[in-house]
Parts: sequence; C-alpha cells; structure tokens
Amino acid sequence: MKKNTLTEKNALWKKAAVLSLSVLMGASMMACGAKGGSSAAEKNTTVAASETAKETEKAEEKKTDGEELKGKISEIKDFMFTVTTEDGKSYALSFDKKPEGLSEVKDGDEVVVHYTGELSEADAFTGEVLSVEKA
Repeated sequence: MKKNTLTEKNALWKKAAVLSLSVLMGASMMACGAKGGSSAAEKNTTVAASETAKETEKAEEKKTDGEELKGKISEIKDFMFTVTTEDGKSYALSFDKKPEGLSEVKDGDEVVVHYTGELSEADAFTGEVLSVEKA
C-alpha cells in the first residue's frame, strides 16, 4: 500500500509542477504582450505628431500663399472684425473658425492679417482669414 501512496504523491507533485510552470509561462507571455501594446501606443503618438507637423506646415504655406492686409483692427466680434488701412479704407473680415492670433490683439492695435480671397469695401468678404498678428 505504501507503494501506491508514494506513487500518488509523486504524480501529485508532478501535476503541481506542470501546473505551476504553465501559470508562469502564461504570465510571462502576458508581460511580453503588454510591451508590444506600449510600442503600438508609441507608434500612434509618433503618427499624431507627424500629422500635427504636416498641418502646421500647411498653415505656414497658406500664410505665404495668401495676401497681407496691414492696418488698425476694430470691432472684434465672435465672427468678424474690421481693419482700417492707412489710406482710410475699411474692410470687414468674417470667419467661421477663429483665426490664429486674433485672441492676442485688441481694438486699436496695428495688425497684419494673412488671408486668401478678395477684399472689397462694398462686398462681403468671401475668403479665409489665416492669421492675425500685431504689426
């Protein structure tokens, strides 16, 4: 009878060892999988950063492709502002998206406005205001 008991104990120890090793291997595989996930997150961050750089580059290209208007800014509102040039001509410039730099200027400041489209004293502005900066 003791032979069976020892054999049963050995079999039990073997099963416990196999089970322990299986759990250990599973845990190590999960740890390796977590490292792969972080590198994927790093790739997403790199892609997002390069997209932001491309958008900034496009905005800079627009500035150079567009026109400039220099004058005194007034009547700043949520959807438009007016620029009066040195020769007394006033242009009302409307926008859907607040242009870059508009929040940094106030009524009466001398500004340079970068824009695309056509300016007219009589007709509504149909172009796009790209940026506003103090002169």
